[in-house]
Amino acid sequence: QVSGPAAGLAVLVFELVREHGIAALGPVILLAGAIQLIAGLCRAGVWFRMTSPAVVAGMLSGIGILIVASQAHVLMDAAPKARGLENFAALPAVV
Repeated sequence: QVSGPAAGLAVLVFELVREHGIAALGPVILLAGAIQLIAGLCRAGVWFRMTSPAVVAGMLSGIGILIVASQAHVLMDAAPKARGLENFAALPAVV
């Protein structure tokens, strides 16, 4: 199940692939999986449970807002910017 902070990992993988090309997708996914596997074997989840649910909700909300901002550009027939914050800052000009 992908939930909590693991969902934010998708954004990091996307950014790495965007910067380094599709050829980086395989190694990035393998590395992300290996890190999660090692964290699971080391029982690191106990430490991550100490993170406040409000912090996790805020992080996931921020990711959602950036996704909506980039899709708003597509909806308004404008080209989305390269970075999430640029998309968010350019929203007033698009609307």
